[in-house]
Amino acid sequence: MTKETAAHIRESDADLYANHGDFHTIFNDALKELYQLSFLLTRDPEKAERCLVAGLEGCISGNRVFREWARSWAKRTIIQNAIRELKPRPSQTNSPLSRAILSDIDQSRIVRANISQWTLC
Repeated sequence: MTKETAAHIRESDADLYANHGDFHTIFNDALKELYQLSFLLTRDPEKAERCLVAGLEGCISGNRVFREWARSWAKRTIIQNAIRELKPRPSQTNSPLSRAILSDIDQSRIVRANISQWTLC
């Protein structure tokens, strides 16, 4: 393979993948639709805006995707950010939130244990 052929192959491969401009175009053209998706998932205008901005940043700095998949990838990124926004991981296991979750888990175990005892009788 000559250098010219290898360069031509690399250039044609680059055409297959979405670039920064493609994602900017997608977010500009479908801004209303993508914001609506973000808002429906978060139910909060501020969180929706954060998810939208983080989605654009994630698309630009994230993995390369095929140009045909770029719009779906943008939606996927917004959905992932909405999940992170709504289900943040507790930073400490003894935080009030994690104690409440563990308390709920313990309560459900007790209820299930009592139900199983009643069904055995």
